[in-house]
Amino acid sequence: MAPAAAGAAAHRARPGRRARRPHHRRTPAAGLLPALGRGDAGVSGSSGPIGGEVTAGPAPALVDAGAADVAAFLYHEAHLLDRGDLAAWLELFTDDGVYWLPARRGAVDAARHVNIVYDDKARLSARVARLLSGKEYAQEPPSVTCRQLTNLVVVEAEGHGADGDEVEVDGVQVTHETRPNTAAQVLPAHVTWRLRLVRGGLRIACKRLTLLELDRHYENLTFIL
Repeated sequence: MAPAAAGAAAHRARPGRRARRPHHRRTPAAGLLPALGRGDAGVSGSSGPIGGEVTAGPAPALVDAGAADVAAFLYHEAHLLDRGDLAAWLELFTDDGVYWLPARRGAVDAARHVNIVYDDKARLSARVARLLSGKEYAQEPPSVTCRQLTNLVVVEAEGHGADGDEVEVDGVQVTHETRPNTAAQVLPAHVTWRLRLVRGGLRIACKRLTLLELDRHYENLTFIL
């Protein structure tokens, strides 16, 4: 059995009990710490725009962006969608970006599960072009939406070298959608964004949106969530 820590003496595990695995806790990037209300060590609540408790422990200097910058970026994304500026919204994605609506909770591998939508950048570009063409029957006239974002929490940050550093953000998005002569829809969802810091600023490497009511019948999901 491997020692519990470097330099510690190995010990015999009790019969019938498994040895404990070391627990690795996620830590936000150092650039996010001031806005989250936390120093280099210790735990405190956040009074900034991104709430939630921050895990104690050393934080590697990975992402040079504050929590306020992350929140502002996500609010900007929601604003572009509500304004119907899909071309500008598409530009927020990296070249390898993914837009994902899984059909089941807890899905972590799109290749092994059924998806409502799973678009890489090429498919997403085609979807946006179709919606903007005026030839998407299900979106004529187009949906009018209003989005609310809340409970934004930075859950993980990691370095990716030349590809740029990334930060993962969890949150809740509630989308209100209506079209003429149709019933309005309210679509709450849990969202995970993987944001990448590139030379031009933050970009979306992946947006995974899991609808809260997956068993519900939806009249129309042809608009961008």
